[in-house]
Amino acid sequence: MTKTIAATTATNRTRYFGSLFFLLASPLLALAAAGCGSGPSESESKMTSYTSSERKSDTAQTFHIEQQQMSHIEIVPVQKENLPRTLRLTGAVAYNAFLTTPVFAAIGGPVHEILAAPGQVVSKGQPLLTVTSPDYSAARSAYLKAREAYALADKLYNRAQDLFSHGAIAQTDLEQAESNRTQAHADLESSADALRAVGLKDPEAVAKNPVQSTAEIPVIAPVGGEIVERLVGPGQLLQSAATQCFTISDTSSVWVLVNVYQSDLGFIRFTARFPILRPGSMPPPALCRHASSRKTPQRN
Repeated sequence: MTKTIAATTATNRTRYFGSLFFLLASPLLALAAAGCGSGPSESESKMTSYTSSERKSDTAQTFHIEQQQMSHIEIVPVQKENLPRTLRLTGAVAYNAFLTTPVFAAIGGPVHEILAAPGQVVSKGQPLLTVTSPDYSAARSAYLKAREAYALADKLYNRAQDLFSHGAIAQTDLEQAESNRTQAHADLESSADALRAVGLKDPEAVAKNPVQSTAEIPVIAPVGGEIVERLVGPGQLLQSAATQCFTISDTSSVWVLVNVYQSDLGFIRFTARFPILRPGSMPPPALCRHASSRKTPQRN
């Protein structure tokens, strides 16, 4: 059973530093001091060894160190220190989900031209691709009709105000003209919002252009960052608000997802820094900020 987490922590192991001894013949450490020698009849259980096999013939030996080698040797007093425990873990590097944004097409139609590629750094509002969309023609036509309808309703309302001030029409006719004007304005704003949704910041500019049956509409970047994924190609048919075209992420910060065995969870400490080993490059530092509760069941 594993958990998804990453860290390198320290445990309370002890390490001792002392005089330099070189042991030969066997892994037996014998304590020898002047005036405190042990006789042949001393019990073997009093001997200190790294293994369970102890023999009386095992003795500690010392080496003579040349003068030119003394500069490479440091003699320090014996003291107790914390020995760091290093966990070597496997995992994968993922994009920071908090800084990653998918890009969807706001309007349907076939892709006409790709303007950006993975690895390219783009800014907010930059066109990424163009779509030849017949839906844009319908939205443009709806806006032009609503614009003309509002202009006419506004004229009729102003005329009704003038006639009412001279007593030529009833108040009911004035209120009807005002209602028609309000409804026409609502339709105009609705059609203008539809054009803004496809990336046209100034819907009024549509009225200045010649009438077109279709148009190439750009799909713009909602945020700035690096394009890390392209999911469409030229000629592909896009569905409005359903087809993902690109993925943009801020690669200055990424996630490192590693698997930790349950037996090692007690050694994990949050805010502990650890290196990431990558072939052919220097290991950048990482910081453990989050541990998920997701568990992977053991397999037989």
